[in-house]
Amino acid sequence: MPPPNISCQTCEIMKPWICVFFVVVFLFQNCSSEKDEPNPEPLGLVTVHRDANHDAGLSVWIFVSDDNGDILDATPIQPDSTITLTAKTPPDFVNVTIYYEPNVSVMNHDFYTWANVPRGEEIIIKNPSHSSLPPVKGTATINIQNCNPFDFFVMSDGIGYSQAECEINPPISAVIDLRRESARVLVDSHNPAGEPVYGWIDNVTNGGTYTVDYNDLTPYPKTVTIQPAASIAIEIDARNTADPEPGYRMFNTGYPRNSGESAAKFGYVDGFEDYRLWGYSTKDMTTYYHYTYFEVYGASIPLQITLPQNSFTVSTSSIADFTFNYSSTSTFSIHFWRKGTNNQSTNWIVYSDKSAIPPFKKLPEEFTALYPSISLNDLKYYQSSFMKYEDGYSYKQFRENTIAGTKPNRVGYFSDVFIPK
Repeated sequence: MPPPNISCQTCEIMKPWICVFFVVVFLFQNCSSEKDEPNPEPLGLVTVHRDANHDAGLSVWIFVSDDNGDILDATPIQPDSTITLTAKTPPDFVNVTIYYEPNVSVMNHDFYTWANVPRGEEIIIKNPSHSSLPPVKGTATINIQNCNPFDFFVMSDGIGYSQAECEINPPISAVIDLRRESARVLVDSHNPAGEPVYGWIDNVTNGGTYTVDYNDLTPYPKTVTIQPAASIAIEIDARNTADPEPGYRMFNTGYPRNSGESAAKFGYVDGFEDYRLWGYSTKDMTTYYHYTYFEVYGASIPLQITLPQNSFTVSTSSIADFTFNYSSTSTFSIHFWRKGTNNQSTNWIVYSDKSAIPPFKKLPEEFTALYPSISLNDLKYYQSSFMKYEDGYSYKQFRENTIAGTKPNRVGYFSDVFIPK
């Protein structure tokens, strides 16, 4: 009789225990695997530094949202501090909102959103820088004879300027501030035909009195033609590069045009090294008011400027779903919503270099807990602007300059502003 098959019997007996063993090993390995994979660390969205000298009376918050309107991170920031806002799965581009609440009796809640900011951007918040004119060294009196009632005059010493209007009973006597020991003063006006005219007064000093005959003012040697000319005003500044800004000012305001005239001519003096031309035009459209602003810098001024006639429509005006169409291109656009009461106002401005702006559907919960009266639902659409800069000046440069309180160095632009009726 053969011996019993012990090994086979043993296998049959061990089978349940082997199964249990493998199940335990599997569960142990699975648990170990989960413990070896911790939650991912949040990654940086943007880093914000608030300057130590930034107005301590302002309460400042930073929100970061995505293009769906979801809040990724939000935090207040104090002067002389740096914070990095984070998210576990950050997009490549985010929308950064800076909130300012001034510490005053009338509460103005101001939100500034910069759309399409690259992840990893460093933002510096500073007070705006301000330039000032040299101190006044004295005054002089200028008498203008034979002017017509309501004629307008600008007198400039190459740094500052004074304005005067001819009264019902001319002549007029105007006092001008002097910022030079001895100044050459430019007198700017229009003749009865509406043509820009000018004249020089040499060696103007403190305490002196000088007389100009309106009839002796002559047409400017140079003119720039701007069309169309529905309603337009121009300022032209001229200076040599060694002189302080702004230079001699030629305002060319109130230029009268005959009915049907398609172009306006504005005069300026020649012989200077640097010029600035700034102007604006207004047009009353069917559904909105259209304002056009433009600025040109250079060693000369174009002899002719033709203002483009762009159009703009809004399909949905809510800040939660703003849709629009602009007929041209721009470096970036600016859109403005607001709400105002007697003792509180809310203003929300959105900047974007894309043809659409992200939705804004909610505020951070911790922010709303502090400011329960602020609601996105109450905001009303106010206006849109489209900025087109020259010389390669970019949306990124504008964003950095604006937040840091600085200005671009003599960069020309063209701007369309649309305000719905």
